[in-house]
Amino acid sequence: MGALRRGKVGVRLVVALSVVGLAACSMSTGASAPTSSAVVSSSSSGLAGDGSVGGDSGESSATASASSSVRVVAPKPPTSSVAVQQRDGVCPWIATQTAADLEGNRIGQVIVSRRGSVVLGCEFHFDTNWGPDRVTLRITATSYGDSVAARNAMIRLGLAGRNASGQPSIAPGVDGIRYQTELDASDATPDWAFSFAKGRTVVTVKTDQDRSTNAYNIGLALLSEF
Repeated sequence: MGALRRGKVGVRLVVALSVVGLAACSMSTGASAPTSSAVVSSSSSGLAGDGSVGGDSGESSATASASSSVRVVAPKPPTSSVAVQQRDGVCPWIATQTAADLEGNRIGQVIVSRRGSVVLGCEFHFDTNWGPDRVTLRITATSYGDSVAARNAMIRLGLAGRNASGQPSIAPGVDGIRYQTELDASDATPDWAFSFAKGRTVVTVKTDQDRSTNAYNIGLALLSEF
């Protein structure tokens, strides 16, 4: 596969009422969740219907009402006293070539983060035989107290980013959300990410791409691993 470089594409996407409604609905259950703050105002019914804003790429436009207000910070994952270790290795969740094919860049170094025997994440770096070293893909998995806390955390991640787009029912009982966030601090345009909540685990895929399709497809490939 040749070295694939990104071309910036124009994106105009406003947070969908369906996503905001999901936040309002899900966060009202009273179940405990990791410390964070969220203020949501909406009358939408949530992701029960078609929460998607776009087609396969997720980059169409949807307009939230002017009365809807959202102030969200990303959730804080549960803490542990066990130190995190980062070492070169092979990601147990996805083959390196598969990750490269789906993300759209050549991959060289892979760094795996573990806390004890638990894998927390995989960081894929661009193949330096073809260009400067940079992170091109990051996958993380965080466990919460229960499925409701995990779902709330997923929503907060999306709404703390930009241009959130709900992806309901990507698998039975599993919803996800596409959004823009920062992977590469030197990149002026936020990159696309995808998070899904399965059981009490939130899996997040952050790519070095300007289209949401890559992160979404990697997320789908990871579903069976959690």
